[in-house]
Amino acid sequence: MGKTRACYGAAHALPDDWRLWHPIDPGRPQAALAELDRVGPRTVVWLNETHHYLLHPDHGDR
Repeated sequence: MGKTRACYGAAHALPDDWRLWHPIDPGRPQAALAELDRVGPRTVVWLNETHHYLLHPDHGDR
């Protein structure tokens, strides 16, 4: 099983009071920075292909 399918399966099995946050639009690091304050308890943060978030030349180290 691939990592994306495994993550989807795990997220799909979350209790109803949990949420999945997958920041991707308009761009991965920009979306993560713009909505980071919305992450709270019972939130699973899905950073698919993490290097796109962490190694971005303009936003990675923020």
